Amino acid sequence: MARNEYRWGALFFAVLSVAWTWYSGKDLNWDFLNYHLYGPYSLLEHRLGSDYFAGSFQAYLNPMGYIPLYLMVVGDWHPLLIGAALALLHSIAFALLWLITLRILPESTPRRGLACFVAVFLSFLSPLQLAILGSSFLDSIVALPAIAALYLLVKHAQSFRGRHIAFVGMALGAAAGLKLTNLLLLPAAVLAIESISEISLRSFLRRMALFSVAAVAGFLLTNGYWSYELWKEMGNPVFPLFNNIFQSPDFPFVAYQDRRFLNGNATSVFTLPFALLDHRSWIYSENVVADVRPLVLGIALCLLLGYRVWSKRRDPLNADNDSSRPAFRALLVFAIAFYVIWAEASRIGRYAHVLWLLVGPLLIGVLYRIPWRRAALGGAICTVLVQLLFLHSNGNPRWAPTEWGDKWISVAIPKPLRDVPYAYLTMGTLSNSVLIPFFNKDARFMNLIGQHMQPAADRMTLRARRFLDSDLGLKVMFTAKIEGQISESAVKDVNAILSIYGLRLGQGPCEFVNMEWASLEGFSRLSSTPGAKQKQILAVCSVDKETPERVKIVQEQLAEIDRVFNRVEAVCGDLLNPKGTQTMHGGGGWMRTYFNSNNRLMTDGSTVSIRQKSVFDDIYLGNIADWQSADRTPSCTRQAALDPKGRPSQADASGP
Repeated sequence: MARNEYRWGALFFAVLSVAWTWYSGKDLNWDFLNYHLYGPYSLLEHRLGSDYFAGSFQAYLNPMGYIPLYLMVVGDWHPLLIGAALALLHSIAFALLWLITLRILPESTPRRGLACFVAVFLSFLSPLQLAILGSSFLDSIVALPAIAALYLLVKHAQSFRGRHIAFVGMALGAAAGLKLTNLLLLPAAVLAIESISEISLRSFLRRMALFSVAAVAGFLLTNGYWSYELWKEMGNPVFPLFNNIFQSPDFPFVAYQDRRFLNGNATSVFTLPFALLDHRSWIYSENVVADVRPLVLGIALCLLLGYRVWSKRRDPLNADNDSSRPAFRALLVFAIAFYVIWAEASRIGRYAHVLWLLVGPLLIGVLYRIPWRRAALGGAICTVLVQLLFLHSNGNPRWAPTEWGDKWISVAIPKPLRDVPYAYLTMGTLSNSVLIPFFNKDARFMNLIGQHMQPAADRMTLRARRFLDSDLGLKVMFTAKIEGQISESAVKDVNAILSIYGLRLGQGPCEFVNMEWASLEGFSRLSSTPGAKQKQILAVCSVDKETPERVKIVQEQLAEIDRVFNRVEAVCGDLLNPKGTQTMHGGGGWMRTYFNSNNRLMTDGSTVSIRQKSVFDDIYLGNIADWQSADRTPSCTRQAALDPKGRPSQADASGP
C-alpha cells in the first residue's frame, strides 16, 4: 500500500510540475540572457581563450549543469517541450522528499501516505521553488544530489557507516562542483552526521577524513575539468573568485562577494522568518516571494522544544522509543546549521533552495511529535491554505515571465554579422551574451563595462589590450532606443565611455540586432498567443581609434576625477568595495561601480553622491570642490542635496 502511494505521489508531483511550468510561463530572466546559454556554448566551443568576460563574472562559473538546456535550445526544441523536460527533471526532488518524510515520521503516525503528501505539497509551494521550476536556473538540478545525500542520511541514521559517509560526501561535493554556493552544505552535513554518530575523537577524525576525501572526489567529478581549464587559461581554478589568493592578472586581487542581501545584523537571522511575511522584493530575492512556511516551522519547533523540556522535568526517566528520532534529529540539525551558515554568508534565497524544500517534511515531522498529534495534519493543511493565499498575493513569481511562443529565444542577427567574424565590445550590466551562439563562430566578445569595468590606459590587462588590437574588425554593441536609428545622446554617451579606452564610434553604418518576446501580465494560458510585445534593440557599430589630442584631454580629466574618487573611497571605507575600480565617463558625469558593495560613486561635476543598490534615494556627499580642496576633510555622511540651481535643498542630513 505504501509503495503504491509513493508511486502515485511521485507521478502526481511530476505532472503538477509540468502543469505549473506551462501555466506560469517561460522565464527569460536576467541570468539566462547574461550567461545561462552562453556558459555551455563557451565550454563546448572552447571559447575561454577567445572571449573575455563575455558574460561578465558569471561567464566563468561552471557551465556543466546548463548543457541540457543549451542542447535543447540550439536543437530548436519547442519551448513547451523544453519546459516540460526541465520540470520533470526538477520533480525528482519531490519523489526523494516523500521518502525522506517517511523516514522521519514517528512509526505511530496514522495515515502516513497522506502526511507525506501534505509534506511534499508544502515543499512544492515554496515560492522560490515555484519561481525556478521548469526554468533555466540551475538550483533545482544541483539540489538533486544534495537531497539524495540527505535521504541516505536519514535512511541509515540508526547505523550510519563508512560507505554512507562516502556517498554523502561525494554527492554533496558533486553538488558543490556544479554550483560553488553549495559548498555551504558541507559543514551542515558534517554536523548532521556527528549528531547521529558515537562521541569519539578517533572515530570523528576517521569520519571527517573519509567525508573530505569523498567530497573532494565528487567536486572534481563535476568541476575538475572546468577548474583545470580556468587554471590553464586564467591562472585561477575558480576565476574570478578568491583572486586575493590566486592573483590572476585578469582581475583585481580581491575576493568577489555578493552582499546584496546582507543588510542586517546578527539578530536578523532570527527575524528573517517574520520578514518573509512581507509582500515586497529584495528581502532574500529580487522578486516578491513572501513565504509563511518558515515562520510556522519556527513556531512549531519552539513548541516542540518547550514540550520536551516540560516532559523531562515531569518525568526524568521518560524514555523515547521513537526509532525515527535519529533520522529526524539529523535532518533538523542539518537544516538549522545550513540556515545559520547561509544567512550569515549570502542570504540569497536561491542559494538555500534545498532548505526551502526541506521545510515541508520538517514541519510534518515536528507537528507529529508534539502532544496534540491528532491536530498535526489539520495544522499542516491550514499552513497549506495560508501559503496558497500568500502565493496568490505574490502573483507570478517568475523573474521575467513570457509567453511560450514557438522558440525559447527569438533573435534576428543581420546576415553580415553571421557571415563575418568581428571582435565585439558589449556595454551594460546585462552583457546579452545569450546572443553570442547566433553570431559567427569565429567572432570574439568582451564585456567592456558592466558588473566589472575593464581597466583602461596603463592599468589595462594584457588580455584586454590584445583583444582591442585584434586583427578582426572592432565593433561595439549597445542598446538603441529606436530600430534603425541611434539618437545623438546615445552617440555622445557611447563615445564618452569609449574615450576612456582611446576609442570612438566609427563613421560607417550600424547594424541592428533585435530580440522579441511577449511578456505576461499575469499567468500564461498555455498557448503561443502573443501578449504585450517587448523588443530589445541593440546597435552594432564600427569602432575607430580616438585622436591623440582627445585622448590626452580625457586622461587629464580622468586623473582629476580619480583623485577625488580615491579620497572618497579612503573616507567611506567598506561602503565602496573593492577600491580603485575603473572610473567611467558618461551620462553627463563620471562614476565608479563597486561589485562587492553593489554601490556606485558618482559626480556630475558639481556634487558627489553614492547610489545604493535597491535604494531609491542617493547619498549626497557634498560639493566636489570640498573633496578637491586639501584644506578640507569631508566626511562620508549624507549632506544637504542641491537643487538644479546649486542651492541647498531640504534633504535628510543624517548619516547613511
